[in-house]
Amino acid sequence: IDKRLNTNISESDITNIIKKHKAKLNELEVNIISAYATQSILEGLNEIGSELKKQNGLGVCFQIAIGVDYFIDRDREIMAFKAYQPRIPRDEEPIWRKYPNIIFEYLVADEKLQEDFMDSAKQVPNIIVGPWWQGFGGRSIARMVESLVWESSINKFAGGISDARYVTMIGAKGESVRYGLSAGLALCVSEGRLPLNIAKKYMKYVLYNNPARVHNIPID
Repeated sequence: IDKRLNTNISESDITNIIKKHKAKLNELEVNIISAYATQSILEGLNEIGSELKKQNGLGVCFQIAIGVDYFIDRDREIMAFKAYQPRIPRDEEPIWRKYPNIIFEYLVADEKLQEDFMDSAKQVPNIIVGPWWQGFGGRSIARMVESLVWESSINKFAGGISDARYVTMIGAKGESVRYGLSAGLALCVSEGRLPLNIAKKYMKYVLYNNPARVHNIPID
């Protein structure tokens, strides 16, 4: 769904498209309806977030997985490859500003796109970023952690998401996060940029406190 929304779309436009063309929508009509639906979701979330902000100081989380291209192979299996989409953070920046009560949590598969979103997270208060799919390697995670600790804040690191179809893969991705997090923090400690006792606190914060805080999960 394209989140660069056309705010001039009216409800009557959508009703007219659905009534007249619901049997077969062209690409433009699909984009109009998708943009309108996304805009409605974001407006609702922003309203909910304004209430949650009074409780947690953050708002409500909207999770977006990005950085892959899909296609269906000859056996009708869905395949996915990393895809760098260079202008996405810049193009979506107005949406982040428009909905300040939403925390936009980007889970990113492509390493270069991870860097772009980390740059955004360092500048925009309601952006956090983490790994997804092919970006779940321990080295990639370590690089993200080291960069955010050095240039921003560890609370900008989202622990990641697993949509794996096997329990063993969910466990493996959890291990990747723990390994990458510890490797990134160890580098900061070895270079004298972070005291060891603070690094230990960061481990618990990223793996336990921050996900609960962002997703409004009571843990006390």
